Amino acid sequence: MIDDVLTFLSEEGFIRYLPDPNHQHGYYWRVRLTIKGLTVLGSPESLEPKGESLILASPEVS
Repeated sequence: MIDDVLTFLSEEGFIRYLPDPNHQHGYYWRVRLTIKGLTVLGSPESLEPKGESLILASPEVS
């Protein structure tokens, strides 16, 4: 069953992987999400803007 899931996700462009060079059933190497896969999951909170400005505004000189 896992073979079918990984094949489907790979064909749809959500993941990339390398099959096991020893041809062992159920083993996969370098499985990683693509940008498409990450997009579906959403961005982690640590990457979202906090709404705070890092640039301090200087007072206007009149």
